[in-house]
Amino acid sequence: MNQKEIKPKPYPNTDEKETRAVNIFNNLIDIDRVKSDVNIRDKYPNHDGFIELIDIKGFPCGKIFVQVKGLNDKKLNPPKIQIETTYFSYANIDNCPFILIGVDCINEKVYWYHIKRNIIDEVKNQKSKVITFPISNIIDGKNSDYIDEWDRIIKNDKKKIDFYDELKEENKRLIDLTRKAESSEIGIVKQEYKSIHIFLNVLNNLLETHFSVIKSKIYNNPWKIGLIYFRYEENSYGYSLFPIPWNKNDALIKLGNNELWEEIKNLGLGLKIFDDSNILHKNPTKFAKKILYDHLKLILNKQLLNNQCNDILAQEYVISFIDLFHKQLGLEIKEEYSLEEVFFGFFIYIPIWIDEVSKFIIEKKRNNTKKIEDLYFKRPYIRISTLDVMINLVEEMEIKKKVQTRIKNKDFNKNSFTIGSDNLSFLDFHKCLNFLMRNNITNIRRIYKRTGFVGEKKPQQVYDRFTEDDIESNIRAFFEYIEDVYIDFLNINFPYLINEFDLYRNFSKIIIIYEIDLSSSQMIGQSPISFDIYYLQKNGIKTRDFKLIPKNPEILKIFKGKQQGDQIIFNNETYFLKFHQWQVFSLIFGQTPMLKYCYQIIRERVREYFLDIINWYDELRRNFKLGKKLELDQIIQGLVIKNIYDFKNSINKLTIRTREGEVQVLLDGKGKGMIEIGQMLTIKGKFDSETKKIKEARILSEIN
Repeated sequence: MNQKEIKPKPYPNTDEKETRAVNIFNNLIDIDRVKSDVNIRDKYPNHDGFIELIDIKGFPCGKIFVQVKGLNDKKLNPPKIQIETTYFSYANIDNCPFILIGVDCINEKVYWYHIKRNIIDEVKNQKSKVITFPISNIIDGKNSDYIDEWDRIIKNDKKKIDFYDELKEENKRLIDLTRKAESSEIGIVKQEYKSIHIFLNVLNNLLETHFSVIKSKIYNNPWKIGLIYFRYEENSYGYSLFPIPWNKNDALIKLGNNELWEEIKNLGLGLKIFDDSNILHKNPTKFAKKILYDHLKLILNKQLLNNQCNDILAQEYVISFIDLFHKQLGLEIKEEYSLEEVFFGFFIYIPIWIDEVSKFIIEKKRNNTKKIEDLYFKRPYIRISTLDVMINLVEEMEIKKKVQTRIKNKDFNKNSFTIGSDNLSFLDFHKCLNFLMRNNITNIRRIYKRTGFVGEKKPQQVYDRFTEDDIESNIRAFFEYIEDVYIDFLNINFPYLINEFDLYRNFSKIIIIYEIDLSSSQMIGQSPISFDIYYLQKNGIKTRDFKLIPKNPEILKIFKGKQQGDQIIFNNETYFLKFHQWQVFSLIFGQTPMLKYCYQIIRERVREYFLDIINWYDELRRNFKLGKKLELDQIIQGLVIKNIYDFKNSINKLTIRTREGEVQVLLDGKGKGMIEIGQMLTIKGKFDSETKKIKEARILSEIN
């Protein structure tokens, strides 16, 4: 028998009892800790509004959707209510917490019940369900325990939203696997523990301060990071890091056995093996920082930093998302959207659209699609863009009519698909919507001009779609907001590195002279925008001041021919030129320009911050060890470090460093192609202990 889908509740009729229930609720909550936006006539069919929790310092903790219902006067012991299951659909459509409020209007007491997502599966075949409110979940104007409970619900919900399932699952499996490790090492004295303790101390201290974003995004905010090691010798070691949850009493250092070694290796859970040198033992502090640098590169490459920190940045992301998926959202391209219509498009329209498109594709066996799993194409989610290209324009219009009909009939059935995009993140889009909602932004406005192109000629590339006035307007919009956007982005992700990651460094003034040349862009396909950026210093004074100036003869007179250290008089003030940079600027022609610029600057600052670690590790690679001893006819593996060698035409001499010093390798010329710096290779030859040369050598590994 097919299970019935739960349809969201149509708009309710307001009556006197519901009005009294809402008023009692608003009167009993602690107005210093809970800000209520609960209305008698709700904006959405399935809830009455929001409550926002405030911490003791006055900062918002997060919002909760609520539905307020008056209780039957005869069913107060215990307090319970029979409620239509349509009310529960919002707990599934949206990822924000959802709480049912039951009001005893006779005794003026309020009870609450957290509607969890799994309740949808429990009541699929039911038209209604009796909810019994726990007596302890009371709001009577005296008891404030509900505030702590709501705070816990909000924090758990944020964890559910913030952390990617893939990383969360990896951490869970690591925690489970480490139970198999030996904890009997506690109390035992070993020389290696000193280095490991230093390593973990540096790592955890930096994770709790400067790089808490790594602790959050990579490890799901554990208490500490521990280390399980499988090998620890003078010149080799193997280990894996693992998170220790706050509610678990566990050892920071564990010894792994062979069985665990194989499990972690096969699951790809961060097992690291080093056969050339034990750098953890020799320099635990630098090695800890190298781990952090690698984690940051992963976060930056996957764009996992928090971008819910600034109204403009959030609106930029939402608008970019709408431009990309406006058909699937059921929205037209326009200059402004209400938050309500975007919420509706995301939580109502898209699930129905995917359902209809998927059924159509399967029915038609399009691209040999026979079942829903075929649409995943070996990804963990269905790409919306993939569905879009599998239907034509006529079919698209038919599906649009079906979606509109289902909405008209209130057929908001639950969608069980996992959806996503290789471009913009659905998760970040959702978080940006919630951020705007928490900050009472009701309308989302377009920041940049989308296009001003008018004419019969079809644009050949993205730059041709804009007039020069459009481009200039977008440049000015970008620089009007970018400083505040970057400061907020930096504060939420790297609050301990404000000075180190500063946007403008220690310069007193930055002059950006821009030029727009549409003719050159049409000829060479390059962005028509170019910047001459002059970084100025005045008597060591640091200000956050920059000027955006169009290229003109007057400004060129001031800066033309100026070199580093030269004196420059600008607006009757004397400065010294510290640095000059020319660059082509193309970000404003793509999606999320300010967000991409923030990532660009953070990447530069991260590399500068870890430059000594990068250089240290590069030097280690150049000094890669080959083996304990070079012997006759020994096969050796290592890294080429001196130069790039061509093996196509002649015998070549190659220098490799070993533990015994430098060794020259005379190759027989039978190799093909090139060996580059840092490439792995295998060589076999005869070693002369007197001359320390390997003669008649052959390369056994393939050379590209």
